[in-house]
Amino acid sequence: MKKITRLIRNSSMFLALPFLFLAGSTYAATTANDGTHVMIMTHLCDSSIKTVQDFEAMENNKTPLENLGNDVLHCPTTALPGDLAVTGTVASPRTVYDFSVQSRNGTTVTLKNNGEFEQHKACESDLGVDVNMNGTVSSSTCLDISHYKLHVPDGGGTIVNVKETMAPAGFHFGIIRFTPVVLDGNNDSESLSSIDSSTGRVDLNVTPDKNGMVMLHIYQFMNSSTTSNTDTTGNTGTTTGNTTDNQSFHNFLNDLQVQINKLREQILLILNQRGNGNGHDSGNGNGSTTQTTLGIPHVVAASPSAVAGDSDDFAGDHFGANEQIQINNNGNTIMTVRTDKEGNFNTGSIYLPRNVGNTTYVFKGLSTGAQVSVTINVMPIH
Repeated sequence: MKKITRLIRNSSMFLALPFLFLAGSTYAATTANDGTHVMIMTHLCDSSIKTVQDFEAMENNKTPLENLGNDVLHCPTTALPGDLAVTGTVASPRTVYDFSVQSRNGTTVTLKNNGEFEQHKACESDLGVDVNMNGTVSSSTCLDISHYKLHVPDGGGTIVNVKETMAPAGFHFGIIRFTPVVLDGNNDSESLSSIDSSTGRVDLNVTPDKNGMVMLHIYQFMNSSTTSNTDTTGNTGTTTGNTTDNQSFHNFLNDLQVQINKLREQILLILNQRGNGNGHDSGNGNGSTTQTTLGIPHVVAASPSAVAGDSDDFAGDHFGANEQIQINNNGNTIMTVRTDKEGNFNTGSIYLPRNVGNTTYVFKGLSTGAQVSVTINVMPIH
């Protein structure tokens, strides 16, 4: 049965990054008798990247770390349903897909049945790279880098075949990358023997690898037309021209977030009406509306300008202590957060709308009535 490992590390520590990206990060070095460890990090590229040429053009004239950050920003990670991304990070929705990993002696394991899920993130401050190109290297702009680890007890064999047996719906196998040596200190790229993108097969010779553990970043490209997505174990599915791009995924998440927060608001209203029924007693049952702010409320966005479909973080201060803050955009409540005892809060990542132009977020304290508006300039995707 698939095991899940939660390993979220402090994103403010650059020294932690080699740990996060290092193939087999939580495991001791592998010997020939132990077999091989293959790590698979799967990415769903947005609609601007549909070919190898598009992908390579995106990487042109950048350093290895800049490429890594840029690649993951435009092709966020995904995982199987139930294996969640780190909260507040840029990530793709969960989807169904599978890989098989086979050793030379025929031993085969699959991602669905045998993969161990490891949950990680990397922030701009970890990489030292302004990933979203807003002029700031931030500790709050973070990418999900969660992945799966598969162990192949190959009896000392050195050849490992990795094959995509089911692609995510609407996508197909595109290109692979390895973690830059400058980040993890390992020589994973030397293990590549051959690759066939048309069949989604990667052959590895792990003999040169220093620790017997190889991390594969597998980037999936969006289908441009009706495409048959085939499970090579015999199941075939078809995507019929209604291909959804990454922005649509973000919109779906926003809609879902709106519905969740509407339910949350209804629950809070019921709890707060324990007092005199005014709904603003902060749940203490006394019906009081006398809570005041701890100064002049203020809210600031991490990125005053951002690309459509990207995400932004907001931080507020001087609202009421332990106060519920309702966040509205375009007339919809998209989130509710609670301040700390000093009246401060941080939203984490909120996905922006896909419509280009100014969009305004309204932050309202439900106990103090304080209200602050923040306008973001939503720019087109280049």
